Amino acid sequence: MNQYFLLIACLQLWPLITPVNPASTWGPLIFIFAVSASKEAWDDYNRYLSDKKANEKEVWVVKKGIKKHEGRFTEALTFDIILCVLMSVDLMIFSWVGVVPLVVLQIEAQDIHVGNIVWLRENDEVPCDLVLIGTSDPQGVCYVETAALDGETDLKTRVIPSACAGIDVELLHKIKGVIECPCPDKDIRRFDANMRLFPPFIDNDICPLTIKNTILQSCNETKMGMSRGIPEPKLTAMDAMIDKLTGAIFIFQIVVVLVLGIAGNVWKETEAKKHAPFAILILFQHRVYRLGWLLPLRFHQWYVLYPHEGPWYELLVIPLRFELLCSIMIPISIKVSLDLVKSLYAKFIDWDNQMIDHETRIPSHATNTAISEDLGQVEYILTDKTGTLTENKMIFRRCCIGGNFYGNESGDALKDVELINAVSSGSSDVVRFLTIMAICNTVIPTRSKTGDILYKAQSQDEDALVQAAAQLHMIYFNKSGNILEVNFNSSILQYEVLEILEFTSDRKRMSVVLKDCQNGKILLLSKGADEAILPFARAGIFFQFMILYTSPFFSRIWPAVGLESESIIMISDEQGVKC
Repeated sequence: MNQYFLLIACLQLWPLITPVNPASTWGPLIFIFAVSASKEAWDDYNRYLSDKKANEKEVWVVKKGIKKHEGRFTEALTFDIILCVLMSVDLMIFSWVGVVPLVVLQIEAQDIHVGNIVWLRENDEVPCDLVLIGTSDPQGVCYVETAALDGETDLKTRVIPSACAGIDVELLHKIKGVIECPCPDKDIRRFDANMRLFPPFIDNDICPLTIKNTILQSCNETKMGMSRGIPEPKLTAMDAMIDKLTGAIFIFQIVVVLVLGIAGNVWKETEAKKHAPFAILILFQHRVYRLGWLLPLRFHQWYVLYPHEGPWYELLVIPLRFELLCSIMIPISIKVSLDLVKSLYAKFIDWDNQMIDHETRIPSHATNTAISEDLGQVEYILTDKTGTLTENKMIFRRCCIGGNFYGNESGDALKDVELINAVSSGSSDVVRFLTIMAICNTVIPTRSKTGDILYKAQSQDEDALVQAAAQLHMIYFNKSGNILEVNFNSSILQYEVLEILEFTSDRKRMSVVLKDCQNGKILLLSKGADEAILPFARAGIFFQFMILYTSPFFSRIWPAVGLESESIIMISDEQGVKC
């Protein structure tokens, strides 16, 4: 549309074809472009403020981190102490304060350089690509949320490299070594590098690094920075429709201009021949003299004089005149009107008191004023349960334990009197059911400042099951290494984790192999899709150890009322086990 208005304004500069003063076209056009440019500049300024806020965010770095570059095809980073330490705020007091007086500095994120040592606490935003070499967890595990990268709100597991495993906290600030990594790229799912620690830590053994150890770059050389690219202009559905209508009107204009232009040129040529002037010539002494031009007697428009021969562009004059006359079909004010309306849309979103997150009290904010009206054009949302586009909040509603259904009438199994009585009486099936809910997962229990138990879960379904088990008095309250501790009706139960088989799309289930510290039995706990769990339940030898979260009947009925079904099973070491 802007190109069309600019073309019309340029044609107005040709005095031979313009019907009006060019200032009457260029003035509004410059004003419209100024308004549009101001709106885009305001959006860019807001993005600049957002980037400035992120760049000036305060982070903690450990002193003495240095940077060196070696080699041509790889980048060698030499560090004196840890590159990154991720630790929980609650556990930090016991792990660091009073043990190792680390010297840390508070700097801005934009001042981080490759090779610096970054110290992150719980819920801190990762400012750049980092290598994880130490955590407060004894197993060297931490959990990160990658919603800013892929939109997934589920926690992802990150582990320290094997070269850093077993290093005492007192030695982490003295660690020395080299990391050899490829040149920066934008692939956020792959990272191949090597870490080599200097003695006395590991005697020059090379440790491979993968994406699960996170990565190390800074500024625009990070994976996230390189994957951004130059932001493309965004086009709304209304803009696309207006562009199509403008194109259709322009084509109609061309047709009208061609028809009228051809007709005008034909009429002009006809009239020129009909009323062409002629000259009176005389011959005198072998020379021809022109006495003057005469007009035909029937030519009454004496003020119109068609030239005998015109310039090469004469045929374009009349069509272009009609083009300028027809240019009002597309009003020049439509551009500025749409921009002003879009800005008001964005402000209405910012001013809407009903569009506020009630938990965090964060109001809505339109970061782009060009596409705000598209929110009202959404008719269908096709999404999964990962929380990318929807609020992923899972609540435990109903269950089936040993053929008994709970929560059918109230829709809330946690308030079902029969289930509460079964828990109080210590029903063996119910106890096993709650045990699977509490510990068949990768959840990490932590303590808040008030002493309440908080669960760090990789997925919403695990968090929902653990929370429900806690409300039914099966409280998973501590994990120390491989030892899990559960409080059931004031009795402490301990389990040792032998192996964890995480959920995959092929297996469609997650399994945990445990040792019951109370009686020494080996247990296999599994939970997953109905089609992955129910075949084990149908085998006769497994029936006495089977506890179901749902049943074949309810796996067909519950989704129809908006509930997601999941099956769980417990198998002891007395049967054959297939994980």
